[in-house]
Amino acid sequence: MCLRQAQKSDAGFYQCVASNSVGERISKPARLSVYEKPKFLVEPRNVVAEVNSSVLFECKVSGEPLPTISWKKRDGQMPIGRAYVARDRGGLRIDRVQPQDSGEYICFAKNPVGNVESSAHLHINSPPLFTKLPQNLRLIPGKTAIFECEAFGQPIPRIFWSKEGDQVFLFFTFSFGIDAEIPNAVIPNLQRARRNTKMRELLSIFHVILTTSHHGEKLTGHVQFY
Repeated sequence: MCLRQAQKSDAGFYQCVASNSVGERISKPARLSVYEKPKFLVEPRNVVAEVNSSVLFECKVSGEPLPTISWKKRDGQMPIGRAYVARDRGGLRIDRVQPQDSGEYICFAKNPVGNVESSAHLHINSPPLFTKLPQNLRLIPGKTAIFECEAFGQPIPRIFWSKEGDQVFLFFTFSFGIDAEIPNAVIPNLQRARRNTKMRELLSIFHVILTTSHHGEKLTGHVQFY
């Protein structure tokens, strides 16, 4: 017997039957297995998550024999102790995600007749954090005051300046300026009338942070006059 272009539906047990006028003989069953290359039923999709949350990349495949699934992070190490592959579904779960977990994750499916892969990106949003704080200044009236402030976050934070107690963001108003490359507050020709404390706020897509220390008090920059 010859089966051409065997299909998955042809898989099963076959027996040879020989008969004549005297009797009949039936052979032992012979099994036909029709292998299929792995094929994705559900591919992983890009995920955007916040720090310390859990994420799940789905990855479902078909094939004969059933493919084995593995995951890796492109150009990086998988999160240690926080990444798990679901044996029943093949998905990848990452707990307590951190900014360094951002990147491309690849799902590999393999069996004896082939292999496939599909990838998705993980993007981690993190709250703004200050990397440089404004320092108190002691200046002579008429001089220029420059407060420096730098911050890190994802998405990249926008830095605004305001006068303490005033909810209005200051850009070029009241002789304030923003440096083109570094978001400093520049106050030219400083006068005593403007010796109020300055503070700044960070604004990202999902979070607003006031300039506070671990104890909750405001971290501010002061201008003092000689």
